[in-house]
Amino acid sequence: MDQLYPDELSQFAERAVLALLYNASIGTTINRDNVLRADSRKAVQRVEGTSHFVLGLGTQLRLGQFGTAQDDGGARVETRVFSPMVISTGYRGKFETWGIDAAAQLGIGTAKTSIRRNPEGGHVDFGGETGLALHFLRYLKPRDLTSFYLGAGSTFEFMWFSAARPEQFRSSERRTTLYGGGLDVDLVWGWEFMRASAVQFFLQGELNLPAYAVQTEDDFAGKIDTWFPGMMLRLGMVF
Repeated sequence: MDQLYPDELSQFAERAVLALLYNASIGTTINRDNVLRADSRKAVQRVEGTSHFVLGLGTQLRLGQFGTAQDDGGARVETRVFSPMVISTGYRGKFETWGIDAAAQLGIGTAKTSIRRNPEGGHVDFGGETGLALHFLRYLKPRDLTSFYLGAGSTFEFMWFSAARPEQFRSSERRTTLYGGGLDVDLVWGWEFMRASAVQFFLQGELNLPAYAVQTEDDFAGKIDTWFPGMMLRLGMVF
């Protein structure tokens, strides 16, 4: 009770006397005849936060089993690692100890095998991916100029692959594009620094664990059936 108006003195006196007589809190002496205006007013307190624009650039390692060109011109399923370049942009909100990231990202495949090595077709290269990510963060030292943070979240991603066709089916096009996608479960860790400046920076790692398997095929270029986890490292700016 932080306010008392002149016309409420009698109600307050009744409650104060009862509280003293029974050694009780004044809040427990309320009844229908001695309600004060302050009893009906609620002070709503909100956690203050800051909103930021985020821009990031990094690389990713993705592991899966794909058709791979052999010395005899055919293709065989082997475990391979791809390393696309990743560009991301989005929003980061900071609320004392906690943070939230919402970002759109684009991954671009950086390597493609010549189809001349695979006249029988079936070789698969990673073309790229696009996705929407939502991560929740917890800062270990929220008041410091630098802070490590941990987090988790998910990414909904759509990806595409390039598969070589056999030579006899290359009259119209030499490669077939195969598509896949789904939801990833992400584990996040990072380091945010220069937090007192107008432009802040962060170094962030992610472990991307798909909750699905990439399953797609083409009559000419073969098929893909693999789990495709990844690990990402990126450097970003927070405005």
